[in-house]
Amino acid sequence: NGAIKRETYLTHPQTEERLQVYGIGTDVSDGSLIAADYLSGFLGRFNKDGKCLMRYGEGKIHAPAALSVASNGDIAVVDIQSDKIWILNSGGEILKEYPYSFGKNKNNFQGYDIGFDQQGRIYLLDGQVKRVCIFDRKSDQRNSYPVRIFSPLVQMAVRPDGVFSVLSIKTTQISFYSSKGRHLAKLDNGPDKNSHPRFGKPCMVLMDTNDIWIADAWKFEILQVRFTDKVL
Repeated sequence: NGAIKRETYLTHPQTEERLQVYGIGTDVSDGSLIAADYLSGFLGRFNKDGKCLMRYGEGKIHAPAALSVASNGDIAVVDIQSDKIWILNSGGEILKEYPYSFGKNKNNFQGYDIGFDQQGRIYLLDGQVKRVCIFDRKSDQRNSYPVRIFSPLVQMAVRPDGVFSVLSIKTTQISFYSSKGRHLAKLDNGPDKNSHPRFGKPCMVLMDTNDIWIADAWKFEILQVRFTDKVL
């Protein structure tokens, strides 16, 4: 029903300072949180009470920003300092690394996002070059597709079947694409045939097979939108 069940502050296990979390995900197997602090270089696992259970990639992952957790517990994290995408299992073992050039403006870590689909493919949104790159771990194939981005601050959500959304945070438009990069639909603040609720300033989007959740930074609420198969 939308009620807040728990508030937790995440702190660095050594300094006990609060983390400035730039990437966060949930391991659905146990409800633990995976969090990344770009400034301190910390990447770790926390329980629901905020206790640090494990640190990941110490000495290798230097500036973890965006991250995503797959349904099997694997973790994908963007490391802007080393120009790599790291893939780890839930125990912290590094499974794969993908070199990726984050460009001249790499310190704009809010210009990137990452996600998994149900096949384990990795989706990297690069807001600097306005493209989504999809990595197939089985074949090592990499495909890149242009996307519509209207501001340097971006956020992406990936549906289990590979449909992904791109939100330009400074605008009110969310665009949707197939796993082959084809533009499918857009959702904005104007009335349309779907009669979706109006929103003020979307700052985050989440998707599952049937629904889309939009966090609204102006109205301080989360909207749930359901699309028909004709749209997505």
